[in-house]
Amino acid sequence: MFYPGKICDRAVTGQFAIALALVFAFPFKAISADIPPVNLVMTPTAGLIPKGALAMHSTIYAPGGMQFGLRYGLFSFITLGISYGADNIIGEGKIIWNSKVGGLAKLRIINESFSFPALALGVDTQGFGQYSRGRYFYKSPGAFFVFSKNYYFLGGDLSFHAGANYSFLEKSDKDSPDFFGGIFKDFGTVSFKIDYRLALDDRGCPSCGRGRGYLNFGVSLFPTKSRAELEFLLMDILKNKDDGLNRQIRLSFITNPF
Repeated sequence: MFYPGKICDRAVTGQFAIALALVFAFPFKAISADIPPVNLVMTPTAGLIPKGALAMHSTIYAPGGMQFGLRYGLFSFITLGISYGADNIIGEGKIIWNSKVGGLAKLRIINESFSFPALALGVDTQGFGQYSRGRYFYKSPGAFFVFSKNYYFLGGDLSFHAGANYSFLEKSDKDSPDFFGGIFKDFGTVSFKIDYRLALDDRGCPSCGRGRGYLNFGVSLFPTKSRAELEFLLMDILKNKDDGLNRQIRLSFITNPF
């Protein structure tokens, strides 16, 4: 059963403290390159982890759940990843481990140029929030392609992203391709991201939405072009699901382990 939005302050504080301690415990060499966003809030971009770099992330979600993930830049044009999580890691109740491990493989087949956007293809089976009844609270992208184009505007990056996806592992309630788009803008150590999923594959069933799609917003402190990134995420601003607005915290860290 889903319980988004009912997350206790103690769970948030405790999970964030653990994640923060783990991130800064690594003595590895930090990445100093200008790294584009590899995802927005719910949706992917054509951005990749640099070759040889390792990215770690931890997401806090209701009810007291955490999701951990690793991404590795196998080549300059390929990023691979794995993720796993559980509900009630901190707080009350029995810890409920996800029944599936999430995986990511993303290949950029066209690099961005002055006139044309970058194009990436991939598979991402990691959804968002609780896993129950054969699906995540917000479905994983599944198979996808995405275009990304970046510009320099007002002292920082301004990028636009659009693509389509098919969540082939979470189709028992609604089976349909979906479409998404989003914008990223940074101002030094602060960045903003917004994305929207039509959610054509997530409507017309008891656990689905109302047909409004998912509008999401995020604020990031210390973007990953430095060392660590702390994100505050607002999901489902349009209240597509009955539970309404969902708040999550995501902490990311990128390093070169070699």
